[in-house]
Amino acid sequence: MLRPRGTRPKRLGSGPVSRLRVLLLGVLPEWQGRGVDAVLYRHVWEKGRARGFDWAEAGWILEDNHAMINGLTRMGFGVYKTYRVYERPI
Repeated sequence: MLRPRGTRPKRLGSGPVSRLRVLLLGVLPEWQGRGVDAVLYRHVWEKGRARGFDWAEAGWILEDNHAMINGLTRMGFGVYKTYRVYERPI
């Protein structure tokens, strides 16, 4: 987005931002299954909470990524929305 120097973009709505979107997060294969994922998820959540975020979305988790979904579910997080992409020949 282009804007004049020294200006800040206006936010829609009012009040502070309280939601966080986690775009990319992962653990190398050689570290999977050792609890590193839980430490990583907790660290990200605690840092977000310390900065005033009270809600987070990790919307790019594939529904067949059972390891990540199970790890987050065990920590008390849950699936709130599912996106699916279908393919068919044209």
